[in-house]
Amino acid sequence: MKNLLLLVFLLGVQISTFSQNEYLLKLHSFNGESPKTAFSEITRELEVSHRYINDSILTFQSPLLITINEMAQFVELHGYEIEDFQILTDNTDNTDNTDKPINNSGNVLKNGNQDCENATMVCDAASFSGNASGSGSNQELNGSNSGCLSWEHQSSWYYINVGSSGTLEMTISPTASDDYDWAIWGPFTEATANANCPPTSGPVRCSWAEGYGDTGMRSGTTNPCSWKWGCFCFADCDPNSENAYGNGWVAPLNVQEDEVYILLIDNYSTSNNPFDLTWGGTAGLECTEVPLPVELTAFNGQNKQGMNLLTWETATETNNDYFSIAHSSDGFSWQEIDKVSGAGNSTEVKNYSLEHRNFPSAINYYRLTQVDFDGKREVFPIISIDNLKNRKLIKRVNTLGQEVDQNFKGIVIEYYDDHTVEKRVY
Repeated sequence: MKNLLLLVFLLGVQISTFSQNEYLLKLHSFNGESPKTAFSEITRELEVSHRYINDSILTFQSPLLITINEMAQFVELHGYEIEDFQILTDNTDNTDNTDKPINNSGNVLKNGNQDCENATMVCDAASFSGNASGSGSNQELNGSNSGCLSWEHQSSWYYINVGSSGTLEMTISPTASDDYDWAIWGPFTEATANANCPPTSGPVRCSWAEGYGDTGMRSGTTNPCSWKWGCFCFADCDPNSENAYGNGWVAPLNVQEDEVYILLIDNYSTSNNPFDLTWGGTAGLECTEVPLPVELTAFNGQNKQGMNLLTWETATETNNDYFSIAHSSDGFSWQEIDKVSGAGNSTEVKNYSLEHRNFPSAINYYRLTQVDFDGKREVFPIISIDNLKNRKLIKRVNTLGQEVDQNFKGIVIEYYDDHTVEKRVY
């Protein structure tokens, strides 16, 4: 029932402007969780950015105009209770033209790809700067691989290639007062790194500390969270991983020549502000190309005469057993609808297609997964097809239940002839 109510609350929210409203949220209690854990759960499904926690108070921005009653109902769905909620600025009718901060560190810009499958290569130990504006087309963290993290907010993925053995240290320095989190998986080899991106198990180093400023791996690290309320030393004082009560630092990695690691750097604050990364320790880094088992050049979908036609193309294939095609009507819950045999090994362009007919009147999502003969899998970016275009609007009401016309400004609930209901902001 909770998930159903949450879906009704969020269903169909659309934004017609780039303006941002700023809010302050304070809870009566955190039910034994850290403030970061509680606020993360509450804001996960909302369209928020610039998320900051100070003295157990959350401030954030959103293009949505949210009333205190709506926020109270939403927070209650997650098992919490509001103590205070304020609209700090209301820019509903204005456009936010604030320029993004620029990086003045002088470091080379090396943006990590927002999806792991196309992670950026780190070829040497030179300092660099990076930034991300979202979590990519795939949400690649889950219960089996996330470790101390929750999910991706503004993510940057990197391949770290070890050129000489030693210890590997790292400092991530936000250029503004932002909360950056990160995790490292491995070790892998040149041949196995791609098959483990996104990772299939937990990270070897992980930091999800609550707070702002520098974070990373450094020698002599101790995790002070055992002296904080809600921290249990047998679980939370691991020098290799830390929860929200940590201090931002974990132990260095002991690495060997030719190992490959996967690094995710995530901006929890979702502020679009960049970071600077500096390497330390005795290990050396070099560039080792991580080959792709299948080079996908296109994956498209369109509605044709009552069916959704999916097409995709590969330029090369290596040990490709088959493709699995999954469908979702919400982008979260997936069901496999068919399998299509691959070409095995090929250096020629190959074209594939699939017809899907039994789909709901909604925005339908499709996920393509390539599977090797040995069972290794690669998930490609998700596509969507809008199958709502032929619906007829029956009525439009405001949050008080009063019927309104298309000129109404604010939050409205729309009812359609296919029995769907959507909440929109105009």
